[in-house]
Amino acid sequence: MTPNGSVLLYHGRSPQQRADGHAYYLIDGKTGEQIHMFPLNWNVRTMSMSPEGDMVVVQRPAAGVSDNLLEVFDIKDTSIAKVVPEIPAGTRLTPSVAVSWEAHAIAIYDSESKKLCVYDLPGSSSASVVTRPKGREDGGRATVPDDAAIAKAEATIRQVLKDDYAKKTPADQKALAQKLLKLAGETTDDPVSRYVMLRDAREFAQGIADPTVTLQAIDSLAKWYQINGPAQQLASLEKILAATTIPATVKIVAEAATASAQAASDADELDEAVDFSQLAVNAVKKAKLTAPAIEEADTNLANAKKSRDAFAIIRPALEKLKSTPDDPASHTIVGKYRCFIQNRWEDGLKHISKGEDAVLRMVAELDLKAPRTGPIEDSKLAEAWWEYAQIAPADAQWAAQVRTRYWYGRCIPALTGLKKAQAEGRLAITVAGMEYRPGLLCEFTAKQVAVLKGKKARIDPIIDFSGGEFSDGAKQTDLTLKWTGALVPSRGGRYMLVAQTTDPVRVRVDGKIVIDTMIGGTSKREASVVLGEKVTPLVVDYSTPNTDRHRIKLAWIVPGGTAEEAIPADCLFHDKKIEAVLPK
Repeated sequence: MTPNGSVLLYHGRSPQQRADGHAYYLIDGKTGEQIHMFPLNWNVRTMSMSPEGDMVVVQRPAAGVSDNLLEVFDIKDTSIAKVVPEIPAGTRLTPSVAVSWEAHAIAIYDSESKKLCVYDLPGSSSASVVTRPKGREDGGRATVPDDAAIAKAEATIRQVLKDDYAKKTPADQKALAQKLLKLAGETTDDPVSRYVMLRDAREFAQGIADPTVTLQAIDSLAKWYQINGPAQQLASLEKILAATTIPATVKIVAEAATASAQAASDADELDEAVDFSQLAVNAVKKAKLTAPAIEEADTNLANAKKSRDAFAIIRPALEKLKSTPDDPASHTIVGKYRCFIQNRWEDGLKHISKGEDAVLRMVAELDLKAPRTGPIEDSKLAEAWWEYAQIAPADAQWAAQVRTRYWYGRCIPALTGLKKAQAEGRLAITVAGMEYRPGLLCEFTAKQVAVLKGKKARIDPIIDFSGGEFSDGAKQTDLTLKWTGALVPSRGGRYMLVAQTTDPVRVRVDGKIVIDTMIGGTSKREASVVLGEKVTPLVVDYSTPNTDRHRIKLAWIVPGGTAEEAIPADCLFHDKKIEAVLPK
């Protein structure tokens, strides 16, 4: 039963007394009506329900996997995730399963082996819902109501919702916070009452240490009222971190703080970015996350401080441009900071094109004139960036090399002969004495080798594969592909990897499995990963029939972005040494 009794998970005959046989049902706790019946043929060992009543976890045997397989479904039987817990297969006792609020995680306890395991579920990260709410600017927002008006609205709201306000359990208070958010969104003619409902939603969510609902309330407050949203974000996350020891909640705080730090940096609020980065460090250490996670947080904090200190140098230049918009020296300072420190190329190039550095100004002008999408027919722009990278100061070399790789990646498909060979050579990078070349090594295997048409391995510039490449109706068989190489992003930050696939896929980043549908899931899968400005190992395994209906594309959403895009060729590399497996 859900904490408020609204939904029951029932096993037996249909409440409507139909001859359905014994099955699992979701029942409306108030009316007794059947909400949903799960399939009779599931052969369920046990089933558990989320506190919201909108998801279930099923333990049932499945061909080829452990009989402890757990699968998460919504109430429409749509598979959301599969987990094989780390408990012995064939255990005699059915393990206990619990689902966290909003299905962020599931916990499994096996009384026979006395082992407790907790697993994050897809979509459990809050970073994707974190935005930077409005701050110091008014932007047409209403002023915060005065105390008298607030007191009057409070009395009305507490009277109308007195039963909800009287409930004190964490589940009830979360339900009230969500209800207040919904009512506030529908209240367009009473700004005082809307303010009070949002404020209370924030306080209730913060009181039960729910960072996601808390941030949603703050985002709405900052949207409609003249409050400093980022300051409220920071204060609330700090209070939640101090009040909880639940690892999953602390992890959400860390992820939200990391996302807010990036948003603050993009808005030139560098002190704010440092504060959020410090909060993220405190959170990952309190959660006792892995050493790489702690190292990542420490690195983000160091970078935030570096950006803050660098911004202190360009601030006078920004002020100078307000009074003297054509000052070349100021444009150069601001442009270099935007491009080389913040990776904000479109903004930075406009400044550089008005600057005093003649060489860099020429490159920026070429860059601004180039098409923003599609292939480039010649390599003039890429060559210009490559030449600048050879003379760039140490603090600008990496960014210049990244821009060089970007434009070479755009023009290589149109190049031939010597120009193409030169471009491919310039795309190579050397890190710690190891040479990395563009593309991923792709290796093929098949039960019937003939379908491979002699191909065993090749270099793929991106992962966008269709089984139709080997399609042969007379020799259809399963294919197995493995891409090996490295990710080299143009900027560090949190990326959302997206495997758009019709078939099982497993993705490893830096040796860790981040996407895995090899058990049988076939829908799009996503994973949030943090990448630095370094070479990060990548391995993708994929199994598919060799028909044109089966394909895989590996995409991502870049930090601060919203749209999926194929991981570009200039971000995918392989170690030169593994080319030994390529056909001669």
